[in-house]
Amino acid sequence: RLSVDRDLPLSAGEFLRLKEHSASEIHETIGRTHFSENLLTRRIGLLSGGEFQRLVISWALLGAPRVLLFDEPTAWIDIAAEESIFHLLHELRREKNLTVLIISHDLNVVFREASSVLCLNKEMICHGHPREVLTPAALGKLYGEKPHFYTHGKHHG
Repeated sequence: RLSVDRDLPLSAGEFLRLKEHSASEIHETIGRTHFSENLLTRRIGLLSGGEFQRLVISWALLGAPRVLLFDEPTAWIDIAAEESIFHLLHELRREKNLTVLIISHDLNVVFREASSVLCLNKEMICHGHPREVLTPAALGKLYGEKPHFYTHGKHHG
């Protein structure tokens, strides 16, 4: 698990070099994640939410993992950055044949992004394709009451 204190006095480049990979590996990885080379000298605390997420994804990709685990990967970033991050994750899954596990409480994300879902609330509540297993009864068990759906106007295509 990676937990980064954004107040650390590190530039993005210094942060990536902590994993001790070659400059060419870092360059290739940030190219793949669309993290701008111009940001390598910027302190991590000054990066936007979306830039920081791309930096963390770049860090995670160093060393060629087969599985990536994200805990609320789009928390604290705006809608445009959220869409950009999920587009990146789709590209990485396709190009590198990665398994991507996402922990999310955001049902919009789950319905839009997940091919399979595992719902836990002290026990396994459901498992399968979101549209098949996220029934009102399952959601009630997950959240402890009858679910209320809120549509906030985010438009996803």
